[in-house]
Amino acid sequence: MKHSTSPYEIILFDIGGVLVEFKGSMHLIELVEGETTEDKIRAFHRVTRPWVRMLESGACSIEKFARGHLEDWPTGLTPEALIEELESWPLKLYPGAIELLNSLQDRHTLGCLTNTNPIHWPLQRDGMGLGGYFLRQYVSYEVGHLKPDPAVYEHVIDDLACEPGRILFLDDRGENVEAAIAVGIQAMQVKGIDETRSALDSLNLLDS
Repeated sequence: MKHSTSPYEIILFDIGGVLVEFKGSMHLIELVEGETTEDKIRAFHRVTRPWVRMLESGACSIEKFARGHLEDWPTGLTPEALIEELESWPLKLYPGAIELLNSLQDRHTLGCLTNTNPIHWPLQRDGMGLGGYFLRQYVSYEVGHLKPDPAVYEHVIDDLACEPGRILFLDDRGENVEAAIAVGIQAMQVKGIDETRSALDSLNLLDS
């Protein structure tokens, strides 16, 4: 790791909402409800969250997830069509994402800490080329824990074998940032590349 040029052992990035734009679940809600409202969005997540947690923690296969999800939230899709729909959710890298990572990687060790699944992560890691930037890849379905559960942060600290304060973590969700801070990790909430760049610049981590 690049100890000599960075005050941090590693800079960890969340993926969705920080580096990658996601389509999300609106289409699935519309298939059932015909429209999206705050109440319908909450109902969707309340019903489907257990299946999402199982998939993203590695507790079930993609096929079991698709069948169970459709049993609890029928959309008229087949399991195969649901998987195809989910494959379309990661839309694209935010403009400037690769340029930002390129500017960081010579002086800093980079990693990711992301709640994801075996549908989305290969698309991001390989299809979008993110895997080559991250020396440490803490992927929820491989680690077996989800943010903001304390266990996932403890796993990161143990694996890195460093002081929590020497880990910088950037995430778009407040609860994930708060949970990281609670165990001593330096964490900041950012959304998109502009906020991510501003946060890094405020810590003097970008080339001038």
